[in-house]
Amino acid sequence: MAKVLILDDHTLVAELLREELAADGHQVLTSSDPRQVISTILLFAPDILIMDPFLGKRPRWDLLRRIKRSHEGIPVIVYTGHQDYEQDPHLEMARAFVLKRSSLEEIKALVGEVASGKQVQVPLGKRSMDSSSKEAQPSPSRNRAVN
Repeated sequence: MAKVLILDDHTLVAELLREELAADGHQVLTSSDPRQVISTILLFAPDILIMDPFLGKRPRWDLLRRIKRSHEGIPVIVYTGHQDYEQDPHLEMARAFVLKRSSLEEIKALVGEVASGKQVQVPLGKRSMDSSSKEAQPSPSRNRAVN
């Protein structure tokens, strides 16, 4: 299983996701402080970062850029309630994009795929999880795997 760091200033959402991922066997740490995330990554050494880039009432693409620069290999899943980010060119820095309004099964499956070393790539940049299986299905959904 994977070490997962969740960076989100919505503590209830982060805690729910932490509980769900921990139940799947992942070691999970949550943080709401963007100023401490680089040092937290150094200390915790996560395999995956789940991040809502909208921290402190503004988008923090600069923070994602710093994280990717200092920890080049870390896969990042952008997990946000802001649907307008779906087409944002900054998502090229992330492995996947998932809306918070989606089922937790979608993000749990993505974490499982990344933890197992699978490349998360879906044709046409779209992703939807069929609830009866863990297979990724291309669809016109709002969730997007980017690289």
